[in-house]
Amino acid sequence: MNAYLTYDRIEDRRWVEQQLTDEKEKWIDD
Repeated sequence: MNAYLTYDRIEDRRWVEQQLTDEKEKWIDD
């Protein structure tokens, strides 16, 4: 269970980083 929670957190961080990257790229494109 603990390993699953850790994995879940890693996925969350990757998702958040992806969102931030998308926002930056949108900014740069404009």
